Amino acid sequence: MSSRLLIRQLSEQHMAANFTAKPVKFENTVFTQPQDGEWVEFFVETARTKPRTIGRGLTRTHGQLRIVVRFPVGEGMGDGWGVADQVGTLFDSLTLPYQGSYLKFKCASASSGGRIDSSYSIVVTVPFEFDGDDR
Repeated sequence: MSSRLLIRQLSEQHMAANFTAKPVKFENTVFTQPQDGEWVEFFVETARTKPRTIGRGLTRTHGQLRIVVRFPVGEGMGDGWGVADQVGTLFDSLTLPYQGSYLKFKCASASSGGRIDSSYSIVVTVPFEFDGDDR
């Protein structure tokens, strides 16, 4: 499995198993928007891999999670920031091991994403690096 697919799989599995506060829309999956207008979108963005010369032939993949907390316009920011904090804490400085490799997340950050369609958003970003065998 390629590093990009493995990163996506590990990240999505961690999110699905540990975050139940709001429905989560993962990329390219069937999703019905909730009636209350509150949900979370989950994206994995990767950069090119770079060869590493540590031990065995590993590659390092850099990227970030982009998690968009969406909520109704006109309801204030409090609840949105609360959900953003939960999501950020879930990945903040986390290391997920996988068969001798690891997916290491850095410090999470969040910022207002403004209005998207009929909702307002807060965007949580979590940089990561993955050292693994990219076959």
